[in-house]
Amino acid sequence: MGRHGSECLVLMKELDTIMDSCKKEATIAKNLLAKLEEENKKFAAANPSSTTTQIRSNLLATNTRSFNTVMRDYQAATESFRDSLRQRIGRQARICTCFSCEYSFLILVSERRHY
Repeated sequence: MGRHGSECLVLMKELDTIMDSCKKEATIAKNLLAKLEEENKKFAAANPSSTTTQIRSNLLATNTRSFNTVMRDYQAATESFRDSLRQRIGRQARICTCFSCEYSFLILVSERRHY
């Protein structure tokens, strides 16, 4: 494997580490939002007509929407990356197949010359 290939492997390992970290952080954030929702329900039950209840509800809804938007963007970015990676691998496979066919043809032609 050439220098470019080894650099790609290092970058892919770093990317995997970052993606794992993002997934863990997203899970923590999602659990925190769920916990806040439960706390808000309890607070709303104890303070049904409180302005603070409405403020807490609005803040939670805003943060939940923001979280969902960020996660959708993250998923779109990862899908786009996977698609481009598949295309790149496909191109490389076609190039390898083409070179392999040409190499096989050249060997076949060179072997026929000896007859």
